[in-house]
Amino acid sequence: MNAGHSEHHFWSPILGAAAVRISMADDAGLEYFMIIPDEDGGAPYRLARDRAISAISTAIAEGDDPGEVSA
Repeated sequence: MNAGHSEHHFWSPILGAAAVRISMADDAGLEYFMIIPDEDGGAPYRLARDRAISAISTAIAEGDDPGEVSA
């Protein structure tokens, strides 16, 4: 199973706002990720982050192709 997740905060020209790339790797080291809005911390951000981590974990467990995961 994976060893956790990483978070990379950046400005997204696509979203026109601050964003966070939530990234996880499978046992082979292949990356799965989601990009979510950066809500400046707090409960809304934690909820979005936890949902992204759950969706990525599910994609890895189900053997989906690596890359961007959709919610």
